[in-house]
Amino acid sequence: MTDTYKPYRAVLLAIAGIASVVASLFGFMAGAWGGWGDSVTEFAFWFLPALSFPVFVASLKLRRVALLCSCLILLGTFIALFLEILRTRELDFSNSNPLSVAFDLMIGSVGIWIVLSIMPICLYFLGLLRPPQSEIAA
Repeated sequence: MTDTYKPYRAVLLAIAGIASVVASLFGFMAGAWGGWGDSVTEFAFWFLPALSFPVFVASLKLRRVALLCSCLILLGTFIALFLEILRTRELDFSNSNPLSVAFDLMIGSVGIWIVLSIMPICLYFLGLLRPPQSEIAA
């Protein structure tokens, strides 16, 4: 039997690979230009996206683990940037709305969120498009 989903899987894998390279480059550039981190949140902001390409390489063998790791990179980067904005602006939680800060964060940094979201989405659909078990055994 032929694998009808093979071209789709190849395209999804290529898109995930390109996105992981872009995210890793972003992480290294953010670290080089913005400093390597005076705080844990600054460090996490550049270090987590920099892990995108190694996670992509791991996805070639460990798809489920890579999907989990790429989702954690996305979530961790969001949390690190959110906390860093709160720290640098020295916002008082009683006088400011953290949801407003989170919304501003999402709108202001939409490019990195799109790039970091591509890899988990592609890996998820790659899991859906895996060949049936009868084809794997053959």
